[in-house]
Amino acid sequence: MARLTIKFGTKVESVLELDVKELVIGRGSDAQLELEHDLVSRNHARVRLVGDGFVVEDLGSKTGTFVNGGKATAHILGEGDSIGIGPYTLVYSGLVEKESLKEGPVSPDTQDAGAFWAQAAAESGIQTGSHAGAAGNSDQETREGPSVPASALGPRGDGAKDMDDYQGTMLASADEMQRIRESLEVSQKPHLTVRLKKRTKKLPIEDTTFEVGFHEGADYQITGSKLFGKRQFIIREIGEGNFEVASLSWWANVSLNGTRIRGRGKLKNGSLIEAAGLKFRFKAGD
Repeated sequence: MARLTIKFGTKVESVLELDVKELVIGRGSDAQLELEHDLVSRNHARVRLVGDGFVVEDLGSKTGTFVNGGKATAHILGEGDSIGIGPYTLVYSGLVEKESLKEGPVSPDTQDAGAFWAQAAAESGIQTGSHAGAAGNSDQETREGPSVPASALGPRGDGAKDMDDYQGTMLASADEMQRIRESLEVSQKPHLTVRLKKRTKKLPIEDTTFEVGFHEGADYQITGSKLFGKRQFIIREIGEGNFEVASLSWWANVSLNGTRIRGRGKLKNGSLIEAAGLKFRFKAGD
């Protein structure tokens, strides 16, 4: 089966089996494959079945979609092709098994498969009919860790899970399974995510307030200089399911969705909080 090996830098984060006809990739809550980074647009790109192979398309992203180092609008995927989306690399491999693909949110324009295939082929630099997505050698297929079927994912707004929250069968150690369970429990409730050393950490908001700062009494303690305020910001619940963020020091440079806040600001699912050189994203929970 065709698959995408998802890398952040040089580290393999996961392997996704393409068992659906269309996969939307982005940072937004309506993306099936959610990639958390500011360089990734909310709806950045999609991989979809056209004819006998898979094609990757850019969805008007701000930073672009790249295939094998070159910027691409649409590209027919072949064995070993590397898709660049922000800091992530998605490596395509394997064979297309059309009979095993599940129906997904396929776009209406897939009806004109012939015309689209010709356009994508031209941009890919191959001849129409040389269906790279359908070609390959199963002996060359490789796995770089436990795989997740794409059909298990879905837009988070519809209650489906992202890669971190997948609950299906995975080849994982006892420690890995415990980490997955803990991640699932956190995802069900309001929480913050912060990326540290190329890994995303989830911070559960278990009380009506959650403070971030440099001091030991903070719910999440930041390491580093306290020059610009040992108390950075606090998140408060202001009603059932409603939260706000407030700066705790005049010297703290705290911003909400790119705008510095002196007082407080209302949080929405996906809101970005920046403080002390770190980026925190608020998630309302499933």
